[in-house]
Amino acid sequence: MKNDYELLDFGNGRRLERFGSYILDRPCPAAEHICSEKPVLWKQSDSRFVISSQNSERGYWTTELKPWSVSFEGINKIIKGTINMELSCTPFGHIGVFPEQQINWQRIAFALAEVSKQRTETIHVLNLFSYTGGSSFAAALAAPNISVVHVDSAQSVTDWAKRNARLNGLNSIRFIVEDVRKFVHRELRRKHCYDAVILDPPSYGHGLKGETWKLAEHLPALLSDITGLLSNNQCFILLTAHTSGFDSSAMQAMMNNAGMSQEWSWEKFVMEIPATTGKYLESGYGIFGVSPSPQNNKIG
Repeated sequence: MKNDYELLDFGNGRRLERFGSYILDRPCPAAEHICSEKPVLWKQSDSRFVISSQNSERGYWTTELKPWSVSFEGINKIIKGTINMELSCTPFGHIGVFPEQQINWQRIAFALAEVSKQRTETIHVLNLFSYTGGSSFAAALAAPNISVVHVDSAQSVTDWAKRNARLNGLNSIRFIVEDVRKFVHRELRRKHCYDAVILDPPSYGHGLKGETWKLAEHLPALLSDITGLLSNNQCFILLTAHTSGFDSSAMQAMMNNAGMSQEWSWEKFVMEIPATTGKYLESGYGIFGVSPSPQNNKIG
């Protein structure tokens, strides 16, 4: 089955990607000191994102494109068919999906499919900083006994995720619009537990009421709180980030301080996207932890 996504080339601080029928030229800090391989390809771009001279977080697209949908191929034959996503060119240069997360969709789907073979009860999954829902859908589509809670502080992004859920025929995901830290604290008070936790925190962000989020400052406490949400049937935790200077070793150190690493098995990894040129674009880091529970020995 053909994937609607291709990284065609990257370099000179930019990336050239095909999303379905459109080719987009976007900024890419990770490609700042790299030369592009195929300059001729860049002339095929349907739209180019230009950063504002007055606000480095915003900009404009040279050609306005109406929202469109793309399909990401089945994940290791666990998820039959595709994960479908609606895309749109935003004034922040994002379009509604992070392609480097595809490898994590595989991890999520495989782990939950394996656990579901051994459990008949509902497997509860919590997805924090959930954006437009790719990881939530990978979890929900992995097995029929998966229950997903999807949390993000932005109403507009959550509405986007709901549209994506409909594209994938999913109506069982619980969508929550709330500051992640407040949600976790409330779940702790209510003694709610989860078997798996997924989180992809931003470097900086703001909650519904202006709460400030700084990854280096606030993530350690959040991870400590998350340990209190894990059920007796805990199976995995997946943490990814795109923050400069924050790699898998830093994540491992935070997990150590949160009290999980002594018992769990951890896989540290770099998120990379293969380009059609044969090169790989580094796009953040991650850590995947598997519980020592005998029920989960087959995960990974």
